[in-house]
Amino acid sequence: MATLGAMPADSIIGKLRGVLDFYYWCDLAIVRSWPRPPKGPRAGDVASAEAQFGYIAKQTPVLTPTDLTAYQDMVEDSAFSWRDFMTRLYVNGYKSDFMVPD
Repeated sequence: MATLGAMPADSIIGKLRGVLDFYYWCDLAIVRSWPRPPKGPRAGDVASAEAQFGYIAKQTPVLTPTDLTAYQDMVEDSAFSWRDFMTRLYVNGYKSDFMVPD
């Protein structure tokens, strides 16, 4: 892991995809080796969380414009993105009229 003076151009990041991972952390540009999945079976809790995150990630594109606007309005004055907020609600078991169905 290394700190960069500035984030490289998107073309450079694209060429290094799968080898190096570029991201921001606390306003610092960081580069690290591309994360590798762990070997062996996952613990039960980890597998369950993966399934929840995977499900909600696949369902977000099918939200209606009205539902999407509702999530965007809810996070307007917060540090969350609408997608982060919706995922948090789903993972914590909250259901509402505009939550994706199980």
